[in-house]
Order: sequence, then C-alpha cells, then structure tokens
Amino acid sequence: MKDAGNSAFVCPNDRQLQLRAKLSSGWSFHSSRPLVNRVNSPITPPNNQSLRDEEIERIKKVLERAQRIELLEQERVGKLIDRLENMKKHATGNGSSQCVLCADGFGMLGASAVICVDCHKSVCNKCSIETVYNQQVITLCKICSENRELWKKSGAWFFRSLPSRSSLPASVKPSASCISATPLKNDILTSEDDSSSDEQQNNTGRLNQRPSPVTAIPHDHFTTVNPFQQISENPSPISEHDRDESIDSFKTDTRSSKELSIEDYLPTVQSPIPSMASSSINLRPSPSIVVNTSSPIDDCGFGTLDFEIIWKESLNVLTITLLRARSLRSCDSNGLSDPYVKLHLVPGVAKATKLRSHTIRRTLNPDFDETLVYHGISLEDMKTKSLKFSVYDEDSVGSDFLGEYRLRLSTIRADVKEAYAVYLQNKTEDIELPTDEDKNERGKILLSLMYSKPTNNFHVKVIRGSQLLPMDFGQTSDPYCKLVLFPSTDMGVKWNFKTSVKKHTLQPEYNEEFIFQHIQLQELISRTLQVTVFDKDMGKKDDYIGGFQLGQSASGDDLKHWLMMVKSPGQWVEMWHKLKPEQFYANSNHRDSQISR
Repeated sequence: MKDAGNSAFVCPNDRQLQLRAKLSSGWSFHSSRPLVNRVNSPITPPNNQSLRDEEIERIKKVLERAQRIELLEQERVGKLIDRLENMKKHATGNGSSQCVLCADGFGMLGASAVICVDCHKSVCNKCSIETVYNQQVITLCKICSENRELWKKSGAWFFRSLPSRSSLPASVKPSASCISATPLKNDILTSEDDSSSDEQQNNTGRLNQRPSPVTAIPHDHFTTVNPFQQISENPSPISEHDRDESIDSFKTDTRSSKELSIEDYLPTVQSPIPSMASSSINLRPSPSIVVNTSSPIDDCGFGTLDFEIIWKESLNVLTITLLRARSLRSCDSNGLSDPYVKLHLVPGVAKATKLRSHTIRRTLNPDFDETLVYHGISLEDMKTKSLKFSVYDEDSVGSDFLGEYRLRLSTIRADVKEAYAVYLQNKTEDIELPTDEDKNERGKILLSLMYSKPTNNFHVKVIRGSQLLPMDFGQTSDPYCKLVLFPSTDMGVKWNFKTSVKKHTLQPEYNEEFIFQHIQLQELISRTLQVTVFDKDMGKKDDYIGGFQLGQSASGDDLKHWLMMVKSPGQWVEMWHKLKPEQFYANSNHRDSQISR
C-alpha cells in the first residue's frame, strides 16, 4: 500500500462523504496539491462547474445546524451528570450502620437495611429501587440507579466511558457556541485533507467534551433555564426561512400543558436529534402561558412538582392548578407513599390560609389534576406574601414530610397563566418559621353597596368571606355577619341585619342582600355601616372574629368604598375589606338593645 503522503488519492472521512453526496462527486479526491494552495480555492466538481453561492450557503447552514444539535446534546448529558453528582453530594450515611443516602440508622426500632448490588452498601427501603436485570429482581440504591440511567441515556454504554466534565473550558457557553456567526467555509475546504482516523479521534474528543453548567439563577427569579431562550436572545445570521425548515423537519409534540412534566421543559433524554427537536417545540409555549423551571442544582433528592398559577387582578382571585409530582420519597413499608399537597399563604394564619389537595394512594408519581382557589388576593398581598407548597405522605397517625417549595407572589404577572416545574426542597429552617405567622390577620369579606335614588333605599350585599380565623376545635368556624347602620333615627325602621350561618368553613359564600329603607342620600352620607363577623356557638357566647366600619370616619379602602358608593347612585360597587381585631361588637350590642326589631 502506498504512503498517504505520496498517493494522489486518500480515503475520505464521513464529513467528506456527506458533502460529496450533496455535490454528486466521486468516492475519492485528488489531494496531491499542497493545503495552502487549496484554502481559498473554490470547490470545483469533476464537471468543472463551480457551485452556486446559494448552494454553498445551504451546505454551511446544514453544518451549522448539526453543530448546534451536537452542543445541545452535550448540555443535556451535562445536566444528567450534574443530577448524579448532586445526589452523591447529599449522601450523608456511612453505608453500613446507616443508610448511605438519608443516614437513617438501622436496627430493631429503625429502618430495615437492603444491600445495593452495584455499590454493595446498605440503604433503607425508601432510598432503594427494585428493578429487573437478567430476568431477576435486584435492588439498587438511588445513586446507582441514577448512574445506570446516565450510562443508558448519555450513550456511555457504547463508548464504554462517561463523558468528561473538564474537557471544555468553563468560559465556553453553549449559547455562544450554538450561534457562532463565523460560517464554516474554511473548515469545509480544509477538512478534506483530514484522514478518517483523524476524524474518528476528533469525534471522540467532542463526545468527551461538555459545556460548563448554566449559571445558577437565584430561586426568586423563577426564570426558564433552557438553551433555546439563550439562542433567541442572541440571534444568529440564519434566516427565518431556514429556521422554520429546521423546526418543521422534526415531529411536534401535541400534548397539552397538563400532560407535560418537568422533564419535558428540560432537554429530554432520548436519542440526540429527536430529543433536541422535542425540547425546542416544548419550550415554545403559547404567548398566554409562561413556563418556569428550576435549575438542576436545586435538586435535593425530594422529587419534583408541576403546577400552573394565574392571578386575575380584576377579580382578586389566585388560581393554582396542581398537575403532578414525580420521584417522591417513599415512606411506607411497601416502598410507596400516599402523597397530598397543602398550600399556605405566608405570612398569615396557617389554619386560615390552608388549602389541601386530595390524596393519591400508593404512588411516588402522583397525578393530582386539581384546582385550588384563593379569593380576595389584593395587589398588596401579591407584593408581600409567598405561596408555600408542602407535600406530605398521609398516614393513619400523623403525616410524613416529603418536600416543600416557596413561590414569591411578587414574581407573578397579572392575568398571565404561568406553568412551573420545580424541585422540592427540604423543610424551612426554624429561624424562618416565626415570620410565617401573622396573628393580626382575621380574614376578609367581599361587600357590594348601592344606593337607589328612586326608592331612597340603601342596598348591601354580603357576597363571601375568605381566610377567616378558625375559632372551633376542628380548625374551622361557623361564621355569620351582622350589619348595623347607625346612628338610627326612625325607630319603626329596621337598622340591623344578620346573614345565615355557614357551617364548618373558613371560606363562606353568602350572596345575601339586605335593604335599609327610607333613607335620604344626605342622611346616609353622615351615617356609618358597621360589619362584624362572629362564630356561632351552642351553649355559650358567640366568638368574635373581626369587623370593620364604612363611613366618613373610616380610612383606606373602607373610606374609598363608601365614597364610590355615594358618587355612583344606582350602581353596585364591590370591594374586599380586611377584618380588624378591634371589638366593634360591644358598641353594636349596646345599640341593638335600643333598636326595635
């Protein structure tokens, strides 16, 4: 066999074969000319017809697209490695007398130990996973199971080695590499001198490279972390037509937003090209939905939670749709859990703001598909409060903690549905717990007022209450409202009313209208409407929850509501009011004794 340096023909590499398939050239290439003489020479096919500029541009764009896909695949594998290393970092046990992951002690009163077949260390039931290998059931710890998944999903089983983390400089970012504005024209021309063995070596080196992890974004920003957003922020010179062609060349994912999980918002873990395509489609939601995901460095091994949230400013309604949870910890002897989710508005009274989902039995990957609603959430609440998601395992005696997540409501935009896919965290430290309670909050009442000039009647509609303070032993109340308009002058007219009692609820719905008759508008302006809320009890005095007053002597929203009613006769004016702890009921009881019923 002739030496490659003296031969006029060399074996082409894979890139050359792909290029020549486009150019309709032969399987070999005359390479006796020196490299420096061919760098700037045009590509000339055998028929002496030079390529058109648009054909060269099309070839360059295909190569650029392949490079972007390759770099995105490297980033996907990097995230898998980050997840595995994060699990190893949080492993605190010794693997002999303690569980290697959660450090729970073994013994008669402790957890039972099982041996991982890969690392031969002891783990508890909730940190182990049973799988089938060679038609036999084996037990793996979660770290070894994740390591097997990494070998399978990254392609390391084929190359018989895991991708290297240090082969790519930390200064190189995927977005910068993906949108390189320098065409590969010279690379196309000069790469023809590379042998197939050199090309194999370069491919192996590129496989071992991976971009540096995406910079960790603070948890308070809740920004989507994905390479496609970075590409859009730094547009490449590729035309819109070619970008559409590249998207249309893949199959789109037609699943609804409720069927998506956190793994769908991040690059998926299947074969390189389809996974990048499906990720690009999933990360382009409709304009009315904003997708937010946590960074992989936030993974503490507690699993993930997917939910949607929207705040309607005009209605003061906060709607949370719990979608699903994945990879929760097992707390039962069968290796499963009975998970449910509790919501709290903090700071506030925990019992008054608690909302609870139903329980999904015997699963670590529950699908909730449940909507929970908070009424009376004002702009002030959105600026100062947070929403706490707590996941628990339901047991006959108590509940086991599975993870929590806190969302600052100030990050939510009005009237925009936002989808969140987040990692659950450990329980909040004790030093932060005192700030969660606000003993001064008593709840809110939604009131609607109208004055009718033709009839000289004052209409008051009690619509609903929200987040009322629980007064009974079962963390609930039996609330009702009392309305008093004073000072009263006509003893023959009724000036006080009561709503019906709503049993066992902190979110009562009344929708009851009351009419104060035969009162002139000028007289109404000088009077005060007092609204108080009580908890109905049997055999003892009713418990006072809170109250407020509307009139000229009021302030804030109470005064604003009164003035809007006076200035707009014949129109209903609706507004939420906070209950105050001042005991207005003492004065009202004294007046009630003087008013004829």
